[in-house]
Amino acid sequence: MCLSCFLVGQCGNQIGSVLWPLILKEYGLLQQESDKKQPFKKVQEDAIHSFFYQVPEKTISCSLDFKKSNLKARALLIDMEESVVQRFQTGPLRDLFDNACSLTNYPGSGNNWAVGYFTHGGEQKSIIKEMLRSAAEKCDRLHCFLQVFSLGGGTGSGLGSAILPLLEEQFPKVDRVAVCVHPGVNNDVVTSPYNIAFSMKKLVEYASCVFPLDNKAILDICDRLGAPAELKTWSPYKNINSVIAKMLLALTSGARFPGTLNLDISDIATNMVPFYRLNFLSSSLFPIKLPKANGFRIMNRESEQIFRVCAKENQLLRIDPMKGRLFGATLLSRSKAPLSDLRQNIERYFCSILFLLILYSALRFSLSPHTVIRTHGPYTWPHCKVFANIGSVSIIH
Repeated sequence: MCLSCFLVGQCGNQIGSVLWPLILKEYGLLQQESDKKQPFKKVQEDAIHSFFYQVPEKTISCSLDFKKSNLKARALLIDMEESVVQRFQTGPLRDLFDNACSLTNYPGSGNNWAVGYFTHGGEQKSIIKEMLRSAAEKCDRLHCFLQVFSLGGGTGSGLGSAILPLLEEQFPKVDRVAVCVHPGVNNDVVTSPYNIAFSMKKLVEYASCVFPLDNKAILDICDRLGAPAELKTWSPYKNINSVIAKMLLALTSGARFPGTLNLDISDIATNMVPFYRLNFLSSSLFPIKLPKANGFRIMNRESEQIFRVCAKENQLLRIDPMKGRLFGATLLSRSKAPLSDLRQNIERYFCSILFLLILYSALRFSLSPHTVIRTHGPYTWPHCKVFANIGSVSIIH
């Protein structure tokens, strides 16, 4: 399956600057020069085309060959200011992105949704359509469009909202997954509330499912993990972007790596969106590792029980899933946790959460020694299922 990633606005491209090195490392394509060259594993070779495409005559033989093999990312870099996108073109990943997949303009949107949606959206519409067509033609099996942007800015919210109707028009049968960052309570832009309101309307109408992320909630997680002072001053948003990037890796892992029972994004959109316009899903992540400035990683010392992912302090949105009622839940596990522990914690989860209009008489557990565990009951509304597919644990309520 092929996933096409759209990074829109300054926020989206900054998240992409953290996301793509993690993707390369996950596929064994990014290591230190001093590391011993390792051949591709079979699972990496089978999954490489989900986020990358390459010239047919070229082959990838070792972990440092992504430049020599002319490997390109399935990504569109869109921003009406050149500063952030230019870092991709001049940075260490400059060979990873095709110049034809970058779109910049001058001036920017000035934190104004209307400028991004009407002005830039109208002027760049034909160019964006051609970029979408070109990106789709390079996919053998297009699975979904993954769009990352901010709700508070002008280009991300405005132009990002303008791209969604184009995707529905050009590719009506392909899922459109929006990952949008909410500025939270620390909002220093006077037009941000209006940008958020206008963007939410378009997300409700045109996105298959939406994963809103709260800056303040993620910042609280980073502070709780005890990041050193030099890391906070060195790059204030690097921690937040790292958490978001890891959530995206966990979310897309089932669609990227092979497995007979893997959960892909279409399954999430089908099972977690009970009605039209009820397409906003909260997310959480546990455990979380943060990058240090010197290249090492720090990790919290709390217990890594699967049930911890449901806790309020691990939510990427400022909600408490242990209170209130839910339409459904999805559990994604990328760890090597024993299946017995998965079963036990899922039972605890169902006993602790109140689901809306649940009519299940019993829950049946089907455990697989491979990559996925599923639990499901009889077909009743709402279609509430719990899935788990295989590193860190992410749960989508």
